Amino acid sequence: MANDTLSADCLERLGLRQPPFAPAAGEDFLYSDPGIDMPVNTVLRHLEKDQNVVLLKGEKGAGKSTQLLRILARGRDELDFCAFKAREGISLAAIEYTVRQYWKDAAPGVQSNDPLDRFLGRLVEAGMRPVLAIDDAQLLDTEVLKELIQVRRRVHEATGHRFGLLLVGEPEVDERIQSVDDALDVPEAQVSVQVRAFTPEQTTAYLRHRLEAAGLEGPSPLDQEALQEIHQESGGLPARINTVATERLRQHCEGEAGAGSGASGGTPFWRQRWFGPALAGVLLVAALVITLSLLGGGEDEEPRRLPVQSEPLVLPDQPRRTQPETAPQQPQVPELPAPDETSGETPAPAPQERPAPRDRAPVPEPEAPAAEPEAEPAPEPEAQGQPPEPEPTPEPEATPEPETAPEPEPAPTSGAEAQPGAGAQDDMRLHDAAWIRDQERSRYTIQIVLSSSEERIKAYAREVNLPGDVAWYHTRRDGKDFYALIFGSYPGAEAARSAIPALPAEVRKNQPFIRSFGSVQDIMAD
Repeated sequence: MANDTLSADCLERLGLRQPPFAPAAGEDFLYSDPGIDMPVNTVLRHLEKDQNVVLLKGEKGAGKSTQLLRILARGRDELDFCAFKAREGISLAAIEYTVRQYWKDAAPGVQSNDPLDRFLGRLVEAGMRPVLAIDDAQLLDTEVLKELIQVRRRVHEATGHRFGLLLVGEPEVDERIQSVDDALDVPEAQVSVQVRAFTPEQTTAYLRHRLEAAGLEGPSPLDQEALQEIHQESGGLPARINTVATERLRQHCEGEAGAGSGASGGTPFWRQRWFGPALAGVLLVAALVITLSLLGGGEDEEPRRLPVQSEPLVLPDQPRRTQPETAPQQPQVPELPAPDETSGETPAPAPQERPAPRDRAPVPEPEAPAAEPEAEPAPEPEAQGQPPEPEPTPEPEATPEPETAPEPEPAPTSGAEAQPGAGAQDDMRLHDAAWIRDQERSRYTIQIVLSSSEERIKAYAREVNLPGDVAWYHTRRDGKDFYALIFGSYPGAEAARSAIPALPAEVRKNQPFIRSFGSVQDIMAD
């Protein structure tokens, strides 16, 4: 595999201050023309209108991430971007964690334990224009995309405005968004913008621009024939152009790029590859002749002893080339961290520096939290005879460091505390909405499962027969009725979280998660 760097010696011969085609380069190296600017302008125009989900797609190596950086730079005066890079298997909880941490101090009145739609709605009400820009969006699961679009719709219903959603990725992102549309009653409006490979003329202009930005003042080391060959070999994809062009410059420095097998490109003879071995051979022959002459002589003479050498004979070696410099790593849009929990309250990690909302550079990478949270599936599996197989349960999470030193939690009270295991009640107590409304808003519960059928929820509750307080409630989402089953009443989030591992395995398969009674009471439909 070709190295994407050039040695300092090669750069000096070419008259360059730095590698012209390194993956990481400053703004001076960004090549632009009307054809390249058009996708950027189109994306910004649709984000400002906030009507459509915007897809920016192209082949691998087509320069999508570079175009995203242009969009962030040009649109930061009008829009408030939170940009990050997706990874395979990422959950909505991880996205929510990133959004909350990035904008937690953006507007007054924003509460860290607000549901995501209310959190984003408060930003909109504060006059912000939030946009989620997700690179490598083809890695997002269809269910996560569906959840994001549903959150976007709820924000619109509450505020009259939508937050922007920009999905940057390879062509597979089209298939993902189509699957989401098939699952929705009303497809989401969207616009697709294609990042295309360079034409031969754009490739030539791009190469010349990068060489000049690197300090080239004399004739170009890449002639017209080399420029055409680079375009053909790379297919016009910028990432591939950089690799091929770097290799051509390296060959030029080594005297292998000229026409004809012996062309040296004007390199002095003592820097040619053959000079070192040839010189060594000549010196070896000379040393052999001298040795034979010393050993020879008249028959009557005693053999002469060669003088003992204190050091071995050192032959001039082939001129050495400076080792290639290591290229700085390409700036990337940051990857998502794994959050600490998905429920109403999110533990705050170590403080992070955050740029002002109206003047921000590409998003800094948020610090990864201690462990992956219990993510709420959306919608959650319906409770039937055997609940559907959920995603694998995340590994046990480390206890997050609270913002303030927690006070000792009170001991569970009889009848108000439900926890499986030692000390639990023997019989299940199934409650309705009235019991839920009687609970203090600051207390916590464990949500077990969600279903579109009230009868299924009750049947499932009787089937699992959890010992303690079990309750169900009615809620509405996107105009549809849903029924949720919750378990227990706990004085705090930590107490509720610690009870999850003690639940039966068939219940844990549903990926239960904790939430405050206040958040449950807010979404109850009756």
